[in-house]
Amino acid sequence: MQGLRAQVMPKAYLIVETEILDREALKVYAPLAGANIDAAGGRRIVVAGRVVAFGGDAPKHIIISEWDSMDKVQAYRSSDAYKNLSAQREKALKSIRAYAVEGIGK
Repeated sequence: MQGLRAQVMPKAYLIVETEILDREALKVYAPLAGANIDAAGGRRIVVAGRVVAFGGDAPKHIIISEWDSMDKVQAYRSSDAYKNLSAQREKALKSIRAYAVEGIGK
């Protein structure tokens, strides 16, 4: 008898590297951005914290969120909720790099 194997959908991880421009503006932006991520189904794993480079330059500030799929990340990044925070985001942070990667966790 052969059993069916469930196909595992890879999770997606959104990594955003930034530089803080204005800490006061960040205090306003961060809770709004976090609420948007939560509402869209993402889970914030790392927000800021110490970054140690083992090759190349370390980003100054980093945010990592986990998503159920790459489609969810793409939907979040193209959502009105994300776009509506762009003015506040640009006051608070300079975006250095943002990317998503798929991977199967443990």
